Amino acid sequence: MPVVKYYGTSASTKEFTVKGIVSTNKAYSENYKNIDITLKEGELLFDIYRAAFAQGVGSATTAADELVNWTVTATGKLLFYNSTKAQLTSGKVTAIEMSAADRVSYAKEALKLKETYADNFELPLEGKYGAAISWAIANEDDVSMSIEIDTDGKSVTILQGENDVQITLTATITYGEGDNMATDTKDITFTIPAEGNEPPEATALATLDFAYMTTITNTKVGSYTTTWKASADNIEWTIANFNNNNLGWKYIKAGRKGNASVASISATITGTVSSVEITVDAAVTSIINTAKLIITNSSEEVTAIDIKQIFNSGLVAIDIPTEYQGKGYTYKLELDMASHTGNGPIQISKVVCNGYSA
Repeated sequence: MPVVKYYGTSASTKEFTVKGIVSTNKAYSENYKNIDITLKEGELLFDIYRAAFAQGVGSATTAADELVNWTVTATGKLLFYNSTKAQLTSGKVTAIEMSAADRVSYAKEALKLKETYADNFELPLEGKYGAAISWAIANEDDVSMSIEIDTDGKSVTILQGENDVQITLTATITYGEGDNMATDTKDITFTIPAEGNEPPEATALATLDFAYMTTITNTKVGSYTTTWKASADNIEWTIANFNNNNLGWKYIKAGRKGNASVASISATITGTVSSVEITVDAAVTSIINTAKLIITNSSEEVTAIDIKQIFNSGLVAIDIPTEYQGKGYTYKLELDMASHTGNGPIQISKVVCNGYSA
């Protein structure tokens, strides 16, 4: 990092090279032939506005937040706003990389299976960031009559019996070759239910879709400090510190410029919820102190599921362990965020609670 820091409107006269991990990026702009990136090096955040890709680096199909967790190297002229915020002007991205160990780590974190399988299914052979996955039955001696993995490595045959059977599969996650290869394992346990004891199919019990903003609420909110209500599927939702741009957006945003914030979305669901799905359009994950799904029964907390590691742009799927499922529970997504350089770094467009009404 340079010793001299250039503040205000005066950027450095020479170019510097910065390298950091991407916390968010906008989609590639066909108009400007570039992207906006925020990357972090230690405690310092760099905004790279309208960064161009060097020859052979990046892609015109780069989607929003596709580069999150990748390490980016860029060159440009520096402009410091304060001790923790800087901008790289006229930036050019010269390298995009991720170590084999990081690829395997992120793939392991994202790898999940369902809690119950009563029918044949297929296992994933490729994980996040291109990691390869192979599978083995960890407790094969005990369950050989209940499950079989085909020679293709992914097709699983299930045979139900008189009793429930616990299966543990070991996933081996690998990326790279030779000296550059990284590998790790993850054990995942699920249940094959006894014949005739299959759980019912989960359905959507409650859907809060902000694409229908003016249908689900008539409350105009133009700030990030208001608590308001929305209704869908005969269920009332309470939304705190999310902005709907006076009903002008088909999504909601949270997070404040220059101020810390705690935002939440909550509702009491009459049925039994087995999973919650949150569609996150954009997320500057570096500002999130904690992200939780808090489950309460009346005023008593049942559990608080830590979802910080999986809360990112895309579909955030949260499975509710059986011991924390119950009728009439209240489910609350809570995001505790540090201040940001702009308003609305977290954007959500839909929340779905799946489960059983009976």
